[in-house]
Amino acid sequence: FFTALTSDRIVVLFQLIMILNSLFQNRSRIYCRQIRKLTADATSSNFTVVSNQTLANEAEKFNGKKIFYFTAVWCPPCRMIAPIYEKMSQKSKGVQFYKIDIDEIGDLAAKYNIRSVPTFIFFSGNSILTEFSGADQSALVRNIELLQQK
Repeated sequence: FFTALTSDRIVVLFQLIMILNSLFQNRSRIYCRQIRKLTADATSSNFTVVSNQTLANEAEKFNGKKIFYFTAVWCPPCRMIAPIYEKMSQKSKGVQFYKIDIDEIGDLAAKYNIRSVPTFIFFSGNSILTEFSGADQSALVRNIELLQQK
C-alpha cells in the first residue's frame, strides 16, 4: 500500500484522518459536557445544568428567584466566570441557579435574545429584574445580592 502511494490514495488517507479527528473531537466535547454536568449536579441542590428541553421548560416555569447563566464550551470568559458562579450558588440561599449552554439549548437562548456569552439574566418570579453580559465578577456578586434582597 505505501509503496504505491498515488495521489488518490493520499487523498483517501487524508480524508480518513480528518474523519477520525472529527469523531475524536466531538466525543471529547461530549465527555467534557458530561463531566461538567456531573460535577455541577453534585455541588449544590440549587444549581441546575440545563441539558435538555425538559429541564429548560422546568427552569422557565420556576416561579421563585432565579438566574439564567448563558454560556458556551468554546467561550474563554465563560470558563473563567463559571467557577465563581458555581461557588455563589453554594453560598446563596433562596435563589435557583441555572447554567444553559447556548449550543445545546438554542431555543432558550433565542427566546431571551442572547447575543454574547456569558450573559446573566436575573428573575424574580417570571419578571426580569436585570441582565448583563461579560465575565464581570463584581457585577455578578452585586446582582446576586440585589436579587436576594428582593
